[in-house]
Amino acid sequence: MKKLSTREQVLIVCLIIVVVVSGYVLFFNMPISNQIENLKNQILSQQNINDQLDEKLVRQKVMLKELSNKETNFNYMPQYDNIQAIMVDLHSILTDSEEYAITFQSGASEDNIFRRRVTIPFTCSSYAQTWQILKRLHDSPLRVLLTDLQFSQRENEKITTTVVMTFFEYQKDNLN
Repeated sequence: MKKLSTREQVLIVCLIIVVVVSGYVLFFNMPISNQIENLKNQILSQQNINDQLDEKLVRQKVMLKELSNKETNFNYMPQYDNIQAIMVDLHSILTDSEEYAITFQSGASEDNIFRRRVTIPFTCSSYAQTWQILKRLHDSPLRVLLTDLQFSQRENEKITTTVVMTFFEYQKDNLN
């Protein structure tokens, strides 16, 4: 074997240094850097999820507080065949109108809930009075859904309103 010159020895040492540094960077530094970057991204993702959960928890606590304050204001669902209470409630609300009529349609039952549809045309002297009656119908202590509203103004400036309402009642045994 031939003895290497000084120049060749320096080049071989430089080559070894380049191979060692490249091997370190390729096999150790880059994988660790990638892993650190992935872990940072996971931490950020988990922090975002944690922040969302914290916001949800705060909203839930606020809702629970509101529910505990308004617990007695919930509308209840009356027992089936509650037509007398409905009539009394409607009459007390509609007495402020100039005239009204109440038409009950056949009810429907599903999963122990009876739906009773009622059509009520009524006449008032102004839109403000009509609005007051509609608000009182909506805020009724009975479970009710206002589904259809029609307004018309007569020649004598009176407002005729027709509202279709659905009252909900609880049935212990499904009658259908």
